Amino acid sequence: MAEKLIEKKTESAESLAGRAADQVMAGEYKKALEYCDRALKIDPNHLGALMNRGGALQCLGEFEEAARSYGKAISIKPSIELWMNKGFALSKMEKYGDAAACFDEVLKLDPKYVDAWRWKGDIMVTQGDCSGAIAFYDKALEIEPKNEFAVGNKIVALFRQGKLQEALGCNEKALDADPNDLMALSRKVALLQKMNRKGEAEACRKKFEEAQKKQCEECGTAVFIRQRPAS
Repeated sequence: MAEKLIEKKTESAESLAGRAADQVMAGEYKKALEYCDRALKIDPNHLGALMNRGGALQCLGEFEEAARSYGKAISIKPSIELWMNKGFALSKMEKYGDAAACFDEVLKLDPKYVDAWRWKGDIMVTQGDCSGAIAFYDKALEIEPKNEFAVGNKIVALFRQGKLQEALGCNEKALDADPNDLMALSRKVALLQKMNRKGEAEACRKKFEEAQKKQCEECGTAVFIRQRPAS
């Protein structure tokens, strides 16, 4: 009992925020929140505690409260990480306009931040504006031409527009960079099947299986990617 009293007297917001971060890393999100709340009782504006609180809440699916924590942290010291996390939490709540505004703030801090452009594209796809989404994915790809998420999501947007040949061409660029890219091969199979090019689809499927087998042999584990059309 005496040891616990001494510990409570000597604990600081900084040390408690550090413990919260450890608990987040360990996947113990409720314990992390306990440490964050204790830290914030000592210092209501402790940046680390607010950030870790937002992260723990986000992992628990409590996106509204997470966004609130990130918002308070932003009011103290704005950063790309905080704006991105707040934007992600808002997008999970389907508050897409507010989420996009967060990503805009990121781009004010760093106009070349690829993930902000990509997330803006993802929001547009969710809202049914594939043309707008593609414009944002192209911005991301201007900065990082081989960004696999921007490439893949652009192909999905093209697929939804029915622009299958353009989607296939975009996918070929990924295969030019890496002929054994399993995701790109899987997408190619789906696109060729959709275009009713069955012979080419079957040949590509075999190539996919060979590449998959090779990767399994190299890493000693199975690599599973479901082959299906983008949706």
